[in-house]
Amino acid sequence: MKSAFNFLQNYFHFTRGERNGLLVLTVLMLVLSGVLWWSGSSQSDISLTLSPNFLADIERFRASSARNDSTIFATKQDKKWERYPSKFTQNTSDMVANEEVELFGFDPNTASVDDFVRLGLPRKTAYIIVKYRKSGGKFFKKEDLKRIYSLSADDYNRISPYIDLPEKIAKKTFKKTEKDSLTVPKTIATPTETTPKFVRKTNEIIELNTADSLQLLKISGIGPSFASRILKYKKRSGGFANKEQLKEIYGIDSLKFSQISPFITTNAEYIEKINLNTATFQNLARHPYTQKYARYILNYRTQHGDFKSLDDLLNIKTILPKDFDKMKPFLKIR
Repeated sequence: MKSAFNFLQNYFHFTRGERNGLLVLTVLMLVLSGVLWWSGSSQSDISLTLSPNFLADIERFRASSARNDSTIFATKQDKKWERYPSKFTQNTSDMVANEEVELFGFDPNTASVDDFVRLGLPRKTAYIIVKYRKSGGKFFKKEDLKRIYSLSADDYNRISPYIDLPEKIAKKTFKKTEKDSLTVPKTIATPTETTPKFVRKTNEIIELNTADSLQLLKISGIGPSFASRILKYKKRSGGFANKEQLKEIYGIDSLKFSQISPFITTNAEYIEKINLNTATFQNLARHPYTQKYARYILNYRTQHGDFKSLDDLLNIKTILPKDFDKMKPFLKIR
């Protein structure tokens, strides 16, 4: 016991200099504690001023980080969907909740994954459709899209009015010849309208907005297929404001346009215009120039009332000036 006491006494023994240093250190700690206590009590009177530019830089950095994180996550998810679509069974409403749904005309034989997602389909379904095409599948009519097992009936009913398939799709059938029993492939086309087998070509100038199929067939370079496509486009858009719109029709490239352009004219007075103040979502969504802005136009009309002028559309920030110039000839306010 005595030896332990002697050990502690020797261990905690301080010289005169050490005792003085310990005293000074204790005083400094007490002073520092008082300063900290005073700073905490008066903290409400102390404000830290940061440069507005510095704060703005911080917000931009945070926003950029969030976008990068979400982009990386979406990219990883897309790769998983593409490789293992059957492992994803999310509900359609969950899958498209964060996507911006936009209805527009599309060809299921050429539409991309992003196009299907814009239409409101789950990415799983979009990848399955594209994979079906890559394996040799093709859609000859609207109902063929029902073959996609992950496409719900609600989604099909919603997008089916916007399915835009070519007027004629070749189908292979087999016909036995009278000479032998060999089968010979024969290509037939789905009929779209009753047209004569031959129409005499003329140099007559045809006005597009009033022309029927017989008049269109008089133009050199236009056959039944092109005539049908032109009439279908005219019905969907309400008419032609200029000849250059023909280039938006499938199959009419610059060479074909230069061939038929000299025999065509347009009169904008015959255009069937959409009334902005009474149009429904379906009216706007079916038109090639207003389809991607349909929701914004209706929201603006709900918030601000009837349009007083077509130029009011420029108040909708999402509408680009070049798109406004395209759609203007096809719109009216009364």
